[in-house]
Amino acid sequence: MVDQVAEDTSRAVMRRARDRSEARLRALSDVGRAGVGLPKSQATKQIMLAAMRAAEADSGSLGVWLPDRQVLRAVLNVGDLAEWEEEEPEDEVYEADQSTWLAGMADGLLGSVLSLDDPTIAEDDRDYLILLDKRSSISVPLLYAGEWWGELFVARNSEREPFGEADLDWVSAVAAQVSAALESADHVESVERLAQTDSMTGLANRRALDQWLDAAMLRWRDNQEPIGLAVLDLNGLKRINDDQGHDAGDRVLRQLAHILFDSARDFEHSLVARLGGDEFCLAVSGQDAPRVVEAVQTVCRTGWARLPHGVACGVVVTSDAVGPIENPARLLRLADAAQYRAKRIRSRVPVVAGRPLPPELAVSLGDQDDLLAPDRRVFRGRDSSSLGQLSDAALRALDQAASEAPRTRLGLVADLLTHHVDGLGWWLSLSPQGSDALHTVDLSLYRRPPGLGADEPLSELGEGFALDTYPQTRYALGGGGYAVTAGDPTADPAELAILDGLDASAVIAAGGTDQYGDSWLVEIFLDELSTLGQELAGVLRLLVLAALHPLTRS
Repeated sequence: MVDQVAEDTSRAVMRRARDRSEARLRALSDVGRAGVGLPKSQATKQIMLAAMRAAEADSGSLGVWLPDRQVLRAVLNVGDLAEWEEEEPEDEVYEADQSTWLAGMADGLLGSVLSLDDPTIAEDDRDYLILLDKRSSISVPLLYAGEWWGELFVARNSEREPFGEADLDWVSAVAAQVSAALESADHVESVERLAQTDSMTGLANRRALDQWLDAAMLRWRDNQEPIGLAVLDLNGLKRINDDQGHDAGDRVLRQLAHILFDSARDFEHSLVARLGGDEFCLAVSGQDAPRVVEAVQTVCRTGWARLPHGVACGVVVTSDAVGPIENPARLLRLADAAQYRAKRIRSRVPVVAGRPLPPELAVSLGDQDDLLAPDRRVFRGRDSSSLGQLSDAALRALDQAASEAPRTRLGLVADLLTHHVDGLGWWLSLSPQGSDALHTVDLSLYRRPPGLGADEPLSELGEGFALDTYPQTRYALGGGGYAVTAGDPTADPAELAILDGLDASAVIAAGGTDQYGDSWLVEIFLDELSTLGQELAGVLRLLVLAALHPLTRS
């Protein structure tokens, strides 16, 4: 009987030991997986929390050794902290002689165990545990790429069994897993950084810009925190590559990147990106329009002073009179259209979306021939033969937006076509089913005529107009369209009055009825700076129809 009891006791002890070993293996695995898929800062916190649990501790701290200052700086504290402790401390540092472990490193000490139950504990170590409101602690080194760089510190409250020397090896094993997990997080961050970086200039790439703009757009929608976006094109890159070689072209691209990076230093929330080829952008959040425009003016002046053929700069700021901006795509199209205008007229100053052009820049197309320098992007598809390509691109965009509301899809069509012809702007209006009035629901102003006040376009949003005075509009709402030029004696007087008020030379319009019975009208306004005109009317009618009746797939 005694033998059976002894055997049962032995089995129970072995079972508990096995269970503890399995629990510890799972705990180590949890440390290794804690930060997977998270940004570096979040990953580090989760790794430390997992390490604290694996060590069966109540708090944990990550310290980094600063050899130039000969101090250990705490960078992260987790768990049950003392009142004075901060999770991410800014100035919690310890001299080497303040740490029993650090002070003993020269003698080969690979960690230290402190406990208030130890009668031989040094007075300063006792005071430190009391300050932390902890009963015991363990400090062990952290290695990175095989080299010592910091410390893992874990502590237990008075309710817990104090750490003993037998726990030192286990916490050292936990520290090794922490080091491996942090190295992995650093590697992931490095890969992600490479995926969001232009390899030649070191700037952000288009992927990084899209993510930045998505976050900035949320702040604009929620808190009206303005977004400024400048698109810049390096003039004459092809000429430099052809005459001096691609190495020379790359040097000029890096020069522009450096100019933009210097400008971005003045803003707390900004991003400089290379969009591809010779196009760059500067994005700024939380600054008013004058400050953004001033910064881009400086960039342009510097670019024309330092670069062989200067730069073309286009700017848009959400707080300017450009119409509602609800997504990054429209912001980019407005900035790109302004940059295209600057490119065409060889402007040495930025062209700002939603603002009148300076008088010296407001020249008609017929006067521009002598100003234009050969460049592969000068006309970038703005001729009649490109309308087919434009239609294809617009239809693909509409397919991607098939689930969006008619207003969104029509705005997409209007933006694409206005951008393509360098139009003055566009208006979107709605006549609800059964209504005899037309209401402006959306607009986008690419440039504002000198005589038009900054607030006048926005004042039209929601305003109603009786269709009795707009017979051409009533016809278009049924699925038709029209093109009106300024001075046309056969046009509706009301339409001519609108053209005169906008200082526009023509308007191309098309409309139709959606599946709910509501009628919509898209109007694209042109001026003497725009390209194409009558040829656009047929394309607009087809795309408005496609926008109102998206293709459904079973």
